[in-house]
Amino acid sequence: MGWGWRPAECGGRGSPALVWALVFVLAWAVAWAGRDEDCDMGEMRCHDGSCVSADQYCDGEADCSGSEDEPAHCTQCNRLYYGTVGKTYELQVLWPLQTKRAPVCNLTLVAAGGPHGDLIQLAFHKFTLGKLNSHTDQGCPHGHMQIIENQRIYRPGFWCGDGLGLPMYYSETPSVSVIISRLPTDDDLTALDDFPSFYVKMSYKFLRRGSAVVRYGMEEEPKYLGLRDKTTVCNAFFSNCDQQPCYVQSPNFPGMYPRNTTCYYHLKQTKAPPGKRAIIALSQDDGQLVHIKSQAQPHDTAERHLKLYEDCYYVGDYVRVYDGNSTTSPVLVTFCRGDIVPEIVSSGPDVLIEFTTSPFDNPNHEMPWTHLAGFELKAETRFIPQDSIGEDCRVVIRSSDNSSGWVEGASHSVPPNTTCVWQFLGSHGQVVWITFVYYTRTTQLAKLQGKLCTTQLTIADGEWPEGTPYRPNESYVSTGRNLSIQQLFEDGSIVTKVSFLLRYEFVDRRQAGEWVEDPCTRVIRSDGASRGSLSFSAPRDVFLYGRGGRSAVSCSWRLLGAPDQVVRLTITSLQTGSSGCRREVNRQTKALRCLAGAATHMSLSVSEWPWANVELPLACVCSQDDIPLTEVSHGPDLTLNMTIRGMLTHEDYTHYSFNATYEFLQAPGCIGATRVLKGAAGEVVASSSSSDTKTKCEGFPWLLKTPPKHALFLTLPRASLDNGTCASDTRLFFHVPGQADPVLGVYWGSVPSARRLPAAEDTDSAVQKGEGEVEEKSYTQELDLREPSGHGSSLVVAWQPRSASQLRLRWLTTWIPEESEGVGYFHYIHAEGPGGWRDEHSQLNCKELCPELHACIPAELWCDGKQHCPQGSDETVANCLLERIPWLYLTIAGLTLLTLLSITVSAVNRHRQQKAKKRQQDARRVSTQESILPPKEKSLSAYALDYTDMDFETTV
Repeated sequence: MGWGWRPAECGGRGSPALVWALVFVLAWAVAWAGRDEDCDMGEMRCHDGSCVSADQYCDGEADCSGSEDEPAHCTQCNRLYYGTVGKTYELQVLWPLQTKRAPVCNLTLVAAGGPHGDLIQLAFHKFTLGKLNSHTDQGCPHGHMQIIENQRIYRPGFWCGDGLGLPMYYSETPSVSVIISRLPTDDDLTALDDFPSFYVKMSYKFLRRGSAVVRYGMEEEPKYLGLRDKTTVCNAFFSNCDQQPCYVQSPNFPGMYPRNTTCYYHLKQTKAPPGKRAIIALSQDDGQLVHIKSQAQPHDTAERHLKLYEDCYYVGDYVRVYDGNSTTSPVLVTFCRGDIVPEIVSSGPDVLIEFTTSPFDNPNHEMPWTHLAGFELKAETRFIPQDSIGEDCRVVIRSSDNSSGWVEGASHSVPPNTTCVWQFLGSHGQVVWITFVYYTRTTQLAKLQGKLCTTQLTIADGEWPEGTPYRPNESYVSTGRNLSIQQLFEDGSIVTKVSFLLRYEFVDRRQAGEWVEDPCTRVIRSDGASRGSLSFSAPRDVFLYGRGGRSAVSCSWRLLGAPDQVVRLTITSLQTGSSGCRREVNRQTKALRCLAGAATHMSLSVSEWPWANVELPLACVCSQDDIPLTEVSHGPDLTLNMTIRGMLTHEDYTHYSFNATYEFLQAPGCIGATRVLKGAAGEVVASSSSSDTKTKCEGFPWLLKTPPKHALFLTLPRASLDNGTCASDTRLFFHVPGQADPVLGVYWGSVPSARRLPAAEDTDSAVQKGEGEVEEKSYTQELDLREPSGHGSSLVVAWQPRSASQLRLRWLTTWIPEESEGVGYFHYIHAEGPGGWRDEHSQLNCKELCPELHACIPAELWCDGKQHCPQGSDETVANCLLERIPWLYLTIAGLTLLTLLSITVSAVNRHRQQKAKKRQQDARRVSTQESILPPKEKSLSAYALDYTDMDFETTV
């Protein structure tokens, strides 16, 4: 039987849901009434007792012997169809010619459960229903088809035009109605009123629910499809996708999705571990499971790819993802058509997916048939640190929270025209160091492959990004304590995915004291008033170590006190990493020194500067065994030097470090210029007490300074050379500034007789014996300390009187003319006999020559009444006679005498007349002779040699 009616959407009146319910009941009653009890559900009984299926009724072929399945004016429309699982049924709707009214054909299929199935599959083999004019407005002017699931809320959506590609429809409920309508065309001159323009051929199957998931030739695991909202067509809610797999599917997936439908899928994570933030990731790695219509052409020969944003608005079918729980939240992406869906990640625990379809379409499935209709997205929950994502894609990283760490590109998806900012905020004295491990850019749109400026990364000093674009494979160091990175996503991160990984570190460049030239050269000054110990340590600036790119570093800390202060320094701890430095003790001074025993070594050396530009090394340590170490300066200036060599690329201040304390103390009045010895010659006399209390200047050094191009000759009575077997603890050392070991050492006390000199109390008696003979040998040591630059040289004299003793040191400056041969370094002279000096012929071109020294002495010392040369050659009669006789007076007297003689000869004739005048001339001659010669009782004993007490002499 036929039923004619017009739905409200197509010109009819009344509730569409009520009309379809009435149609369904009547059709079911008719079919049931014609059913024989011996035939299966979905079959009808012929008069001869045979059974034919419902789709054989009125199919144009007589299947009953009496042709009762093909009655006159029969139709397959407005009938109820059942079936059996495993069978395929076919139906076709042929429209009558010259039909002037608007007929409706209703095909209702019911899955009755059990062997009759739970769900229904439809396949459209041929489809021609008028013409499709538009996807959005008045799209089917001649007629259309609707597919309605009777247990769902009704939403008017229509198919028309030509259908190709075997589109399929899978029901989600057990009852489906296919409604085919022909609209009035009296005023439509473009309408085609013939059979080819209104023809539908379809097949259907009944499926069990358990086997319905086996689609597209693959076995799938049970999927959680969310909780459906039965008051809507397809809305669903997903909760806590960390506990079970969640899959978001289009309605009727994997078949044709309904028209004129909007579905909302809300995914929410309600639980997160402490300190973690939940985010939701959507993706689909199988591009065959995504296909949303995007164009009007029935065939698409171009390669399938995902379309985005405005490219999806032609048909009006699209999937839109919101970063939140409402449509007012930021849009992460809008996509359609089909391919792999890149990961879409929310910034929080909520995601809203909107699926919208246009009201009108033709039932096409693009060829070849290698993909499904609709979409399926996999959803999973992830947990990230709570502070890894800031508000509005801004992340703040503070050094007070972490001194170093890793930063990845935005872990969540960002909408178009979004700028993400990472701000690194350091503390005072810090800089920010970032190093990129990788930076990659991929895009989903071929037309954007060469459009690089849409994803620009900018790195800049300061809290806000104002800098130059990033260049790959680089690291950056801020000039201040803040640095910022901004990433611009002009097309959004779904279209153009930017991935990067960088390591950041807040580098502490703070150090004690003032920065002087090199960043590792510091000066710590005393304010003259503070008391008590202060501390400092090795720098924590990673750029000074192996991990910062250096294999060696040398740092110094100068502790500078007030003029009346000295410095006490204590090294309290030391860490030397993989250092192979060896420690050694100087036999003479007992001071520690360092010897590099391997390519990698670290050492700490302490030097004092008793005078400007004069360095006196005190100690060097390179192992924890010598810690703590305390040194006290003899002046206001002391320096600690750290030297590291051969650092490995992973080493830094965690491998090499030290801690030290310092204190500025009130100094005795003997420091400074009062201890500088100058002049052509001189003498130092000092004594020490045997008590435990030292005098205020005891142990403080002297500085011997020589004029340019001069050497020193030292005389030290009552002392012995140090041979390494000292029996006394009082010592005298001579240091060249800047050298750790002394160039000469002398000690007081008893030693083996081979090198013992006369004691102080018997020096005079030894000299008096036998014309100056001495019982033992004398030694001299000559050291040339002249500098090639011509500047004056210096020698530091350090006396360490640890027991009662006296010091008497004489010095003499010598020089050699430039045209003569110079004195050799460390030239020893052995003296035997009373004078003990080897007589050598001297070729030196100077008047003030000491032959025993083979050197000249300053002119002001020559014949000054004091013996300076070891054998007194500067005061001998032979050298000083001309200096001591008044030859000027003798010359004048001689001239006068000649004048008188001449006058006498010429005045003989006038002798008598001039007798008085002759007497006057004779008186003048007598007085002149008395001033020429010294009195007979005077002698030259004042110029005798005065070095009879000399025990040890050295030339430096």
